[in-house]
Amino acid sequence: MRSPYLTALLLASCSLPVFEQPVPVSEAVVQRVAFGSCVLQGQPQPIWSAIADTDPDVFIFAGDNIYADTWDVSIIERKYRQLGAEPGYQALRSHLLAKGPGRLLATWDDHDYGENDAYRTYPKKRESRRLFLDFFEEPENSARRQHDGIYDAVLYGPPGRRLQVILLDTRYFRDAFDQSEEALKAGKKSGGPYAPTSDTKRTMLGREQWAWLERQFEQPADLRLLVSSVPLVPDDYTTEIWAMMPHERNRILGLVARSGNTIILSGDRHYTEMSRMQHSQDGLTAPIYDFTSSGLNRIWEGGAKQTNRWRIEASHAVHNFGMLSVEYGEDPAVTVEALDESGKTLIRHRIRLADLKQR
Repeated sequence: MRSPYLTALLLASCSLPVFEQPVPVSEAVVQRVAFGSCVLQGQPQPIWSAIADTDPDVFIFAGDNIYADTWDVSIIERKYRQLGAEPGYQALRSHLLAKGPGRLLATWDDHDYGENDAYRTYPKKRESRRLFLDFFEEPENSARRQHDGIYDAVLYGPPGRRLQVILLDTRYFRDAFDQSEEALKAGKKSGGPYAPTSDTKRTMLGREQWAWLERQFEQPADLRLLVSSVPLVPDDYTTEIWAMMPHERNRILGLVARSGNTIILSGDRHYTEMSRMQHSQDGLTAPIYDFTSSGLNRIWEGGAKQTNRWRIEASHAVHNFGMLSVEYGEDPAVTVEALDESGKTLIRHRIRLADLKQR
């Protein structure tokens, strides 16, 4: 017979918050991760075959996976259908799905979320979320379906060769950015150029996503890939970057530095570059890498010429994707490459995971 105390305990436990239990989606070792961002549906996309030729274990969409730019939900749905009908994308998707579950990952940026520079006030965000999750075939019973936004994390491989991919949602919960003096003088009612805010109450991720993210960094992993749709390390730009909310940027840089095993992947900029900064906290210093790959078929030559004091390789305004090749073992390392649609290497940089530790 169940005791009254046990019954009360069980009833009380039902009211406690339930957190997802991270379990590797596959025990298979993931060693080749491709990613990219900014693909305009309906325009030529030869880059998909170049990505498939590298035989990635996983591909990550880092945002602007379509250009919806509308409040009309039917248009968003139609543009997802256009992407889904692209033969090169279909071939890559089939290639990845044949390898097992969790091989095609995605987060969004402003244009697939809804419209240019959109944030938490976008009126169709719930409908857009549903279409995103449906297109990327998110299971109906998944933890991702149970919370607002589209943030997610996936684990692969056994201990010693365990990869964690963290997908941030930098749109659904984000507050407004401050416009710069230039934008205000031009009479712009919204949009950039932007300037860093001094309002520490504003958020990039929202309270729930922050709590979730901190839990993710507590999970055992040998390598973490933190996917942000907008760059995190660069702070010279006046476009949408984490530096527009310095307090939020400092908070997440602290998480990355303390982890000692995280590389940031970002998109949005319509060119590719590698950024590295030294982050100091509590008397300890660690390098932080932010690898930007953008765009799959959209480029911005002017942006690639802008100053980025943390850039360590030349920027390239050509159609491109990123590739990370992971070496596990006694001295694990990641070789980061940006490749164009012919497969030519634009950027190549090798990062020893031991060098990411705070010192």
